[in-house]
Amino acid sequence: MKMTGNTILITGGTSDIGLSLALRPHEAGNKAVVAGRRMELLDEITAEHPGIDAPERTPGADDQAGLRSHSR
Repeated sequence: MKMTGNTILITGGTSDIGLSLALRPHEAGNKAVVAGRRMELLDEITAEHPGIDAPERTPGADDQAGLRSHSR
């Protein structure tokens, strides 16, 4: 397995362990995509760490409109 140049999706990545799991591979040369429920934290993370991406909207379990938009 190559250790750089990968794209890694981290769910629950807005704090604690999830954020650490996103930052470490990103710093090692991988692209990290962070998903979470708190959009304001996702905005902060992407602003503070250029190159880390987040979906425009991460659907919650009860968010049917968001789920439909991500299932296409």
